[in-house]
Amino acid sequence: MSLFRFYTAWHEYERDAGNAFERAAGSQVVVIAICEVGKMKANIQKTTPESISQAAKLLARGELIVWCTDTVYGIAAAIRFPEAIRRVYEVKGRSFSEALQVAMPPADVPKHAAVDRWQHEVMTRLLPAPISFIVPNRAVPAYVNSGLSTVCIGWQNEGIMRQLYDESGGPYIGTSANPHGSPSAVRVEQVAEYFGDRIPLYLDGGTTKFGTPNTIIDLTARPISMLRKGPLDISEIERMIAERVKVPRSDRAAS
Repeated sequence: MSLFRFYTAWHEYERDAGNAFERAAGSQVVVIAICEVGKMKANIQKTTPESISQAAKLLARGELIVWCTDTVYGIAAAIRFPEAIRRVYEVKGRSFSEALQVAMPPADVPKHAAVDRWQHEVMTRLLPAPISFIVPNRAVPAYVNSGLSTVCIGWQNEGIMRQLYDESGGPYIGTSANPHGSPSAVRVEQVAEYFGDRIPLYLDGGTTKFGTPNTIIDLTARPISMLRKGPLDISEIERMIAERVKVPRSDRAAS
């Protein structure tokens, strides 16, 4: 499907948004907590191997889930389901022109991104970590990266992300779990306040470790450029990759 046809299909979609999530009602998710959010309820479970497996099953069926990353809470959806990606844009109120980040382990990056040996080596050295990389795209669908020639890839808190990845069947998007323009969430209750029952399952991992969005590094050109400052100290990044990173003067002074 072309990018134009896909976007046209999205705009022509007229079903009630709530109906898209009725499929989750029959799942055998064991509810640990029901969080009342206005007139809506959110299915919140403590993060355990069992609840992660339930989340992975939802991803494998084209549903959305919320999970706790090291930085902020995120929304996940398997990239092989165009309809799931459309719903991510809908619930966040995000423009289709803004690409989404993709979560995958470094070993699988060459399958989906046209990275050279140097780019892949940098990613392998630094990940997992609260950092994402802009690299040339190879096979990530246009409805995920807005038809760009590049893709943003990240991989952190290995345990949760690895189980979701392996059990759901591959890459998924990992975008912050907040409406566009609203503060990022560091507790699951904040996300539930935002989205309520529009997302079938929330994994509660407590308060996030860093509480700020991840660092974004552009690897498409040298010198490497930092596009967004995150929790990692720039000097630590440079030490690990043995290369200078181009950053705004103010960020260099503050690091």
